Amino acid sequence: LTRAEGLLNRHRNAEAAKAFSALTTVVKTDEDRCRQRYGLGRALRKLRKWKTARGYLEEAVPICAQAEHELAPWARHLAGKAANVRNADDVSAAHYRSQLRAHPKHRLADDAVYHLIRHLIDDRGDMVAAERFITEQVPLFPKGDMMADAVVYVAINAFKRKQYRRARRVLTLGE
Repeated sequence: LTRAEGLLNRHRNAEAAKAFSALTTVVKTDEDRCRQRYGLGRALRKLRKWKTARGYLEEAVPICAQAEHELAPWARHLAGKAANVRNADDVSAAHYRSQLRAHPKHRLADDAVYHLIRHLIDDRGDMVAAERFITEQVPLFPKGDMMADAVVYVAINAFKRKQYRRARRVLTLGE
């Protein structure tokens, strides 16, 4: 398992995927199963094998949560990304909402906000909900690295829709 993680960290993704895959029936503890499923999903994701990666990442989410492993928020985050790439938008959004509930203080929480904003606008076309959501979230993540991107995304989309007051309100958040 350590060897497979080392390969993954050195971006030897095909070798890492093989090494992780060989461990599927060998790992026994929830902690090791978490590491193996997450690592395999991550390696396959890097190889752009999104469909297969998604399956392993979906498996990793409850296993890592059960083990209370530090990879739990990362597994949830990558599962959300994989679902999004595979056009499972509602599943992706559910992962990000769960991320906010389960790991509100983790450094990926504001990333979840950004992805949920994209879901509200791109998939739902709901600017009212997007403004409400970003207004609620900005005070919770004042130093989040993705919050400026989320704010600008809402503002640009409001501007494109000629919703100038909304764009202005959103741009003043966090001032």
